[in-house]
Amino acid sequence: MAANFSNSGSAKIFSKDLLPPIYGVEMCVALVGNLLALGLIVTKERKNWHTGVVFTCNLVISDILYALTLPLLVDYYARERNWIFGEAACKLERFLFTCNLYASIYFIMCISVNRYLGIVHPFFARNYVQTKHAKIISLLVWIVVAGLASPILYYSGCLVPFLATFASYFAVIWVVFKNENITSLEKKKVALM
Repeated sequence: MAANFSNSGSAKIFSKDLLPPIYGVEMCVALVGNLLALGLIVTKERKNWHTGVVFTCNLVISDILYALTLPLLVDYYARERNWIFGEAACKLERFLFTCNLYASIYFIMCISVNRYLGIVHPFFARNYVQTKHAKIISLLVWIVVAGLASPILYYSGCLVPFLATFASYFAVIWVVFKNENITSLEKKKVALM
């Protein structure tokens, strides 16, 4: 079946005719949505930069930078996988694309762990988790992501962030459903979150 797919020219049609518009739409939606989100964060949360806002702002910035790499991919696929921007631009684009992809994953993980701490350990979170910690963690995420992306797609995968995010959400739901002081309606709200 795979041989028929590639021999029939369907793969070429997909990469030349479908990928450029898909990436183009993705870029437009991502830029508009994330620029609006960044504007809201900067204007509405100007004086209230708690840990969740710091991680969310970094996620938005990462998504904007990711979207800015997409025009080069649109051109690449529109030219039937012909890269015209030179080897340095190719490596830089792959590095930035990978960095921002991983940064998004890691900041979603940070948001998940932050929510876990806020819901399951609210007193610990209130007393020990501070905005400066989120800023330091965000800087470390960017450094780690740049380090991971530096071999340019040599390694791929997102198992660790996925497991941390899954474990955080599972732990929140587990603690909430075990708590006898929370009504069933409140438990359903947390489960839907």
